[in-house]
Amino acid sequence: EWTLANVVLDNYAGQNVMLSFRYDDGGGWNYGYAIDDISVAGLDDYNLTAIAVMVPEIYTTEDGDFTVSTNFVNNGSEVVTSFTFNYQVDGGDVVSSEITGLSIATFDSDDVSSPVPYVATALGTKSITTWATDVNAQSGENSNEVSGNVQFTDQHSMKVGLSETFTSNTCPPCAGFNPPYQTQLDALNTNTSGSDYVAIKYQVDWPAPGNDVCYNGDIQTRIDYYGVTGVPNTIVESIDANYNYSYVSETWDDAADNTSLQWQDLTANHGWVSITTNAIWNDSYHAYVEVEITPNANFDGNTQTLHVAVINKYYTSTEINPNGTNGETDWAYVVRKMLPSGSGTSLGALTTGESATFNFDYQFEIGNVTAGGYNLVNDDISVIAWVQDNDSKLIRNASLADITTNIEEISSISEFKIYPNPTNNVAHIAMNLVEANSVTIEVVDLLGKVVYSEEMGNLPAGRHLLDVDASSIGTGLYMFNIYVGGQKVTERVSISK
Repeated sequence: EWTLANVVLDNYAGQNVMLSFRYDDGGGWNYGYAIDDISVAGLDDYNLTAIAVMVPEIYTTEDGDFTVSTNFVNNGSEVVTSFTFNYQVDGGDVVSSEITGLSIATFDSDDVSSPVPYVATALGTKSITTWATDVNAQSGENSNEVSGNVQFTDQHSMKVGLSETFTSNTCPPCAGFNPPYQTQLDALNTNTSGSDYVAIKYQVDWPAPGNDVCYNGDIQTRIDYYGVTGVPNTIVESIDANYNYSYVSETWDDAADNTSLQWQDLTANHGWVSITTNAIWNDSYHAYVEVEITPNANFDGNTQTLHVAVINKYYTSTEINPNGTNGETDWAYVVRKMLPSGSGTSLGALTTGESATFNFDYQFEIGNVTAGGYNLVNDDISVIAWVQDNDSKLIRNASLADITTNIEEISSISEFKIYPNPTNNVAHIAMNLVEANSVTIEVVDLLGKVVYSEEMGNLPAGRHLLDVDASSIGTGLYMFNIYVGGQKVTERVSISK
């Protein structure tokens, strides 16, 4: 990435000098450095340059009126001490304010804000243009204009931060990085209900011998997505935390402090999508996942993608074979399958407040984990869902769900099954009553609304096959509550049209 560097040569005025350039990577494994477009020039007295309007992509009016700010660079020889700050929204009235008390030296920059905030009287995307006039009270000494767009909304969600770590059990540096990083994740109550943080780990198939059994195609898709070329590599909220070998070889305290601060800053941001995730599986490990998303802002195009990862919460070296070469003996938050794949589900254009529900299912097997496959190491799993912008890689929000089993046993029923699951038009309820009893069927959506209810009356002891007409029930996950006398049995059923 190219950066601009400026050097003031006033101290060498009247001398004949030579310019030289020296590169030192500081031990950071930064191979190579390039220099281009070198120029030596005299400066005008006044040359204040507006670089960029400092606007977020989205701003909620719940945070109050909007402060208009711009980054200015002084490319002139005189120190800038004052100017008139001007801004205009969507070509409307110009708001001008005197800014004094500045001290912007040559080639220095400063973020300057108007003392008059913008009051958003209407929601939607606004174009804000700013510029400076009368620099140091010199009439006609003005800056250029710069513009930026910001979308104003009136809602937001609490933000859940996402950490993605690429690692391997054949990677020696990973063995030094993972345990202390896991300690920090544990301290943040990561991947627990109500936490502000979720984390997942992708096991890659390098370095040699490259036989980590938890590597598969979904993980390769995420490797390609971020362009990961070395491990360990942790990406926090889409930002590369640069935890490569040279960085981690520094004291862990420094790395932990940096990560903690980064997470705190990022999770202090707003979630621009609300996500609710529910997950169940039956006794044969067929998993059903429902994700409901509600945008808190408008998103155009097809850049927003829903990702769903099924992770093993924890496993040890005794549960996999081969079990690695770097000395690690346990692993946590390891991705086993992404639904439907590592590419996720494109969400298309999203409109503020308009919810959408997405359903996924997958037949898992436990054990016999081999590289390239999707078997679970054990049945201790969670599901993490997040919405990500494919252009900016920004994480809009994330959500966690622990998977639950379908059915709890009650004494009044000796056998119970609902099939097919998922179903579309008719769900069959097969059960064996221990004794004669009254039976009522109730179908409830995830918001607690009863969408179907039928009293079956008093049924004799023995086997019964009852049908539920699901033709008028929309696609989604539902709880089928079967009331038998004073007891209730519940099974979650996926209805797919």
